[in-house]
Amino acid sequence: ELKLQKEGKDADSKYGPYIEYLLQQDEGQLPSHWSEPGQQIFLELLAQDNNIEHNPTGALRKDDLRPSEPVDYIVDDWKLGCQGSDDLFEQHAALLLLQRGWDELMIPVYDMMSHRNGKWLNTKSNSVHNQEEPVMVRAATAIKKGDEIYTSYNLCTDCGNRATSGYGTPEILRDFGFVENYPQRWFLTKAVKFDLNQNDDGSLEVVWKTKKKKKTSVKSIVWMQHQLERLRYFSMDDDDVIPMGV
Repeated sequence: ELKLQKEGKDADSKYGPYIEYLLQQDEGQLPSHWSEPGQQIFLELLAQDNNIEHNPTGALRKDDLRPSEPVDYIVDDWKLGCQGSDDLFEQHAALLLLQRGWDELMIPVYDMMSHRNGKWLNTKSNSVHNQEEPVMVRAATAIKKGDEIYTSYNLCTDCGNRATSGYGTPEILRDFGFVENYPQRWFLTKAVKFDLNQNDDGSLEVVWKTKKKKKTSVKSIVWMQHQLERLRYFSMDDDDVIPMGV
């Protein structure tokens, strides 16, 4: 129906206004739909540029940064899993379901709420999968005129194990196409887990999510120092060109 309306063949659809809104969404928002040069630089940033050669399963190696399978949705899920085509618009439509839907559901207006956790999260809602009642979104705190309305993409009623599995900033970039604002969640390894908060004065605060009795090992500290040093000197070559919009 999305493609039909784009081609002007389904202008009277009852979903017309919502489809028109979807048609206004830019293509290439998710890393899986970036250009090849953009994806390659992203993989190098994550130290995953050689994963296909060394580990075809897509599982992270010890030196990799999350998320896992950062650019694989088109190849693995769309083409192999769904037998999808090479048509760029059809790929874009498939990624819109991933980016804006709740599993197999797309809900007008509901998917327009932005994501932010912490003190900015100001709504609560029931499950979108409950067929006994309509979807209802309520204010969780007092919302002033002009305030943005926020929901959570990883700490919500329908977020499943995202809240406990470490689903955070890297995975939100992979699945929704943006780097979340503070507070951010970074579960880098089993031993390196923290939230990154921004205080009112602009300073950043690390809140460790590992068990209180469990001290960060020397091995984990060395790993973090290695990653910091690698990223500090990460740079693009002079001949690397990323096309506009990537």
